[in-house]
Amino acid sequence: MLRFNKLMAGATLLCLLALSACNKPAGESAGYNGETTPASRTASQSVQLQVIGMHCDNCVQSIQGTVAKMEGVSAVSANFETGVVDASFDPAKVSEQQITAEIESLGFTVPGRVGSPEAEAAMAEKAAAEEAAATDSPAKGNDTEADPTTKEGSADAPSEDSGQNG
Repeated sequence: MLRFNKLMAGATLLCLLALSACNKPAGESAGYNGETTPASRTASQSVQLQVIGMHCDNCVQSIQGTVAKMEGVSAVSANFETGVVDASFDPAKVSEQQITAEIESLGFTVPGRVGSPEAEAAMAEKAAAEEAAATDSPAKGNDTEADPTTKEGSADAPSEDSGQNG
């Protein structure tokens, strides 16, 4: 019972401290430097970065885990399907360029903010490369008959029936 009373007294004290800090007149908060803008109050910024190279949940976890550990980053989420990383950060502690560099250090490409001309161009280039790869694949598959290095194209290659089946 004594332990419970001490716990309640501590919780009450914390609540009172929190309330007293909230009820101070404007300008009396911690960090006020006598100027019109408190020194410790900087607006949190958010950025949506286009990231190329995320293919799975492991990529997402890698980015989120690394960026979340950066001083000044308050929230981060990544989506490999859209290739977007959302980050909220304190610009007094970390910059958008530092976040970008950290993501790129993991092996991903960050052409810029979502919707920026650089990001749009990179996404268009990626889509064109994926389309070209998709249209090239069936053509290469059809060339195996004429390719003497493949089993089907070589007269000397053993057939699937020969061998261990007896």
